Amino acid sequence: MSNKVVADHETIFGPDPFLMDDEAQIRYREAIIRHLLVFRSSRSTHSYDLDLHNPNSVDGFFARPGAPANPPSPDVIVRYDEARTARAAVQSRDFAVLKNFTMVSDSSLTERRRIPDGYASHPGAIKELDARREAAQDAEKGGIATFDRRLRIAVIGYRVKISTMLDKGQLDEELSIFRPPATASDTERETVANLPETGWLEQLGRTRCSEARSLADWKEAICTHIRRAFQRRSHIVMLPEFALPPLEGTEEKNIEDDVLSVSQGNETPDHFLVAGTRHQGSVNHALVISKRGGEVSKPFWHLKVASARGMGENILGPRGKNFPNYTVQFDIPDRGTFVATVMVAICYDAFDPTTFLKLCRQGALTFQKNKSQHLIILVPSFNNSRDFVALLRDLSFITRSLVVYGDGLNGDAKLFFCGIALSDLYEKKAVMERKLAESIKDLTGKYARYRESRRATARRKQPTAEQTRDAAAKMRHKRDISSVFKEQLDALRARGALDHLVTVEPIAESKPQNPALIDDDLLYYNIDINLLNVLKNFREDFFLNDDFLPRALQLDELATN
Repeated sequence: MSNKVVADHETIFGPDPFLMDDEAQIRYREAIIRHLLVFRSSRSTHSYDLDLHNPNSVDGFFARPGAPANPPSPDVIVRYDEARTARAAVQSRDFAVLKNFTMVSDSSLTERRRIPDGYASHPGAIKELDARREAAQDAEKGGIATFDRRLRIAVIGYRVKISTMLDKGQLDEELSIFRPPATASDTERETVANLPETGWLEQLGRTRCSEARSLADWKEAICTHIRRAFQRRSHIVMLPEFALPPLEGTEEKNIEDDVLSVSQGNETPDHFLVAGTRHQGSVNHALVISKRGGEVSKPFWHLKVASARGMGENILGPRGKNFPNYTVQFDIPDRGTFVATVMVAICYDAFDPTTFLKLCRQGALTFQKNKSQHLIILVPSFNNSRDFVALLRDLSFITRSLVVYGDGLNGDAKLFFCGIALSDLYEKKAVMERKLAESIKDLTGKYARYRESRRATARRKQPTAEQTRDAAAKMRHKRDISSVFKEQLDALRARGALDHLVTVEPIAESKPQNPALIDDDLLYYNIDINLLNVLKNFREDFFLNDDFLPRALQLDELATN
């Protein structure tokens, strides 16, 4: 895997996490153009030389993956199952074999959850902050940033196994690639597609449930995880793409009925739930449920817009031009009512160039409509590409939003807010503090030099006096904003608001037989509301009109009707 975007961002944000240097801003502007116009386009499609007079060439264009000659050995399958259960990386020699059969889960991305200096357990973090509050003399005045004063987002990394073969898989996969209708019976076409027209479905790529999979176990795993997230009083809960089992017959309750019952039958505060997606007929859609004022909405199906053609997917999106935005409202103790606009971008929707620009425009319009509200973009995915995850930083920065990613292959998650990786606030604490202090010193020096230059220019009455005065004002503005930002971050850190921003559900003492029920795939983002406001204000005030960005991606241009 090339990880070109990751490399781009590391050279820019590694030494300058807040993007404060002019040189870093210039490099980022160039990177955004490259990511949008070159990288996404080159990854979206591949050229295929089609010879209409050669039947083999035509057949090759419609070729579907088939089973390799030799199935994996029992030893390889055992090692793979053990690696999934232990959340350990798959051995490279096994990976090379297994990738021919299935979409292999390589758990190296989530290993840091289980090491001593990894994420703290969620209940342990709560106890620690509560103990600090009790010990603090100014606790009654809100001196300690407890979990009750945080926006709590649960990302459930339910891991789905998908075979790349047309029939049921070799490794007990939940899903497999759907066999082309040309080879299926008429009855099977009607049942799976749920459409009267079947002749055109040859290119309608999607997944179907593997025959050996127990739907009852799958449903119970999903509902168990959602219950646990609500027990932790999570405001927003998200499961990844393909987490939902397929549609069943009318004799049994479907998963949406079970999830609705879980949402109705708990004592959690109001919440917003994206319970994962599934392929159904011609669409890939996510189950969305909202609870507000104690009243639970009817299930709503949010449609995926862009097809992941690299996976063979070719689905229909929503009709018309409307893209749904959802309003959430939560009461946060000592912080008042938190109101936000939520957008849902299912996996490839956040990557496809056209849909990405639509999200940017929609985000800008939403921001302009009500600047006091936060914007949250949820990205349920089945894609563990590091480049894909890194590109979500661009979406977060341009839209000035909180972007939450969750993966259904490795159970991984990531959160960006206004272009800042939340994990950097503690993983790169020293780098951030040093860079912020250096930037303030540098801006102070630049402002002093600009003032002296302005005096000299004014004495000589040169025509550049106004330009120099404007530049000096900008330096003074950035210096003042940076100083306030540093003071606010220091105060938040002293109050514990930057502690335990990410926590994980503790590993069960006795592991269940079903690897899908292992709890440490539940990550919690716990964000103090004051921290959100501080980061948002810095993003808006420091970069002014975003004049370093390409003109088409600046806020006023995106929000122009």
